[in-house]
Amino acid sequence: MTGIFLAATLGFYFLNAWFSSYVAGKAFEQMVSRQASKGLKVQGQFRGVRRNGFLSASAEHFDGSNDERTMHRLNADSIRATLNPLGFFRRQWRFDDIEIETGWVELQKSRVKPNPTGEAEEKKEEETRKPWYSWMLPSRVYLSEVRVADAEVRWPLRHEMGRIRHLQLKILPHGRDFEYFGHDGTLRMPMVPPLRVAKVQVLITKTDVDVKWFELRPPSPKDDGFLQLKGHAEMQGDEKVSAQTHFEKMSLRPWLPASWRDNASGRFSGDIHWESRGTRLEEAEASGALVLDGLRLQNLSWLNKLAAVTKNQAFRDLKMDRAHFKLRWKNAFWKMDEISLDAGDLLQARGFVQSEDKNLEGKFRIGTSRKNLEWLPDLATDIFKPGEDGLCWTDVQISGTRDQPVQDLTPRITKLLMRHPLAAVGLLLRQLDED
Repeated sequence: MTGIFLAATLGFYFLNAWFSSYVAGKAFEQMVSRQASKGLKVQGQFRGVRRNGFLSASAEHFDGSNDERTMHRLNADSIRATLNPLGFFRRQWRFDDIEIETGWVELQKSRVKPNPTGEAEEKKEEETRKPWYSWMLPSRVYLSEVRVADAEVRWPLRHEMGRIRHLQLKILPHGRDFEYFGHDGTLRMPMVPPLRVAKVQVLITKTDVDVKWFELRPPSPKDDGFLQLKGHAEMQGDEKVSAQTHFEKMSLRPWLPASWRDNASGRFSGDIHWESRGTRLEEAEASGALVLDGLRLQNLSWLNKLAAVTKNQAFRDLKMDRAHFKLRWKNAFWKMDEISLDAGDLLQARGFVQSEDKNLEGKFRIGTSRKNLEWLPDLATDIFKPGEDGLCWTDVQISGTRDQPVQDLTPRITKLLMRHPLAAVGLLLRQLDED
């Protein structure tokens, strides 16, 4: 019995040494690279593969690419994996626990074209290359769970790159494809302010990207605003994109152009539905509604001039109790409808504005208190008329172009000024003081 035990021990020792040498060798590195590439649908290569324990191994680096499929590039560093020996009974290299220190993936539009003949020839060639004992070896790689401590996802958007950085990522198999779960990342993309990725769940297949849940929040944990998005994108064929976005108490200022951020503040909520073919804005269609709470406009030249004209300094810092509108956009046409701005008896506005091929068209009903109209005699009776909410109201037509908008209120007031020269002189002096 002692001899048998000693022989078994020596046999296991030499087998373990041979297996460690085999795992660290080029043959195993090429084999596992080939099998991983097949499972991930990329052409990739491991480097620095070595055995760490009885059923654990590591690799310094993996780099893969595919110019045709949705997953264009894949890169990972400091990879550690645990092999499940039960996978051999299913002819699988089954890794139950894979940890990656850092990694990134780059997505693109899929360019795959069905080619059954080419796939059959490739399969036949692969079968020809297999050695005679291949029936005893696993035929594919199965990844039970992959965890990435610091991941980055990249994708092209309007000739720029969108990115999610420093994402804690978990990847699970979904049939022959993979589903991605992440949190605590940072979003950077064109026309969108920096946002924190609170939660993301995305299924990527050969032809589609299915965003099941994407929750974004402002960088500060003290800010309770959030944005939730669900959508689906076809990466082949018609390349249809459909997305539903919900905003809740998002701060307005970070979304504005830099030159406007000192002039407007507040929070907005609402829903936007987006549909397009591809990523070109010319083929997009969007609709929805937004509500702005606590909207505040200040340090604007037209507000300062309005304050000087009406002799009411409250116009310099215009605070609106509530503002809301509906939005519709398709190709070169957009419309903001059911617009309602409420700043109490200082200013109220209701109406719509739309644009097609840069031409503007719109109509607003403007209301203000009689006190703000006393600077010009007859203004509260000839142009404005008493109406609801105890305010005086007038209709304003919008025309012209987006670059040179035109409204018909100023010409009517100018005509009335010609009947009251003293008021015109007073207005001129106040405007000179303002300048």
